[in-house]
Amino acid sequence: MMAFSFEKASCCVTLALGILIGLGGRANAASIVQTVDYNFVLHGTTFGYYNQFNSSIGTLLDVMIQCQGNAGVVDPFLFLNSTTVDQTFTGSVSFRLNTDGGSTNVSNSFTLTLGPVQSVGEGASTPYNLSTSYGNNSFWVGTGQLGALQFAALNGGGLIIGPESQSDNPNITILPYEQGNQFVNGVETVTYVYGVPEPPAYMMLGTACLVLLAVRFSLGTRIWP
Repeated sequence: MMAFSFEKASCCVTLALGILIGLGGRANAASIVQTVDYNFVLHGTTFGYYNQFNSSIGTLLDVMIQCQGNAGVVDPFLFLNSTTVDQTFTGSVSFRLNTDGGSTNVSNSFTLTLGPVQSVGEGASTPYNLSTSYGNNSFWVGTGQLGALQFAALNGGGLIIGPESQSDNPNITILPYEQGNQFVNGVETVTYVYGVPEPPAYMMLGTACLVLLAVRFSLGTRIWP
């Protein structure tokens, strides 16, 4: 049997501890997924709440958000032919939608012929599916609650920006329509990705096992049959 080698043992123990120190900085990845429904309309609002990420359970690595639903402006403008003859024109209604999952521009173009003193209401709408990643943004860290699209409302000026309208025929008058409506509805999915440190008990057990292997190696003992 070979004699115990302190030099071999110390070298192996140092290597083992070096490996463990490197592993000690690693973390298990975990995630929390929350989903809320929302319905924003001109004359009423309903929305759910989701909890902020509680930093006591780990370190926030990323916040991923997806928003899916429908949005639109219903007849916000009247296009009026104020002349005594027919008028043909190409017009459009557009708006910008801001959500926590991103932004998009929406436009509806149309060509119509209006008779004398005839008017028509026009709007625009779209389904949407927007997603983005915010990294470890501190906005979502805390122990409180956040409403759907709250980040977009605070940072983008609102859910629907606009709307705007235009016509290529100067004989068509565009008027705001008081009976018009706006809506944004859908589902917001928030995913918190965070790191959880390795439990100390597992690290100590790993250290003991590697030290034992190092000593057995220094003695020249076969580790495996």
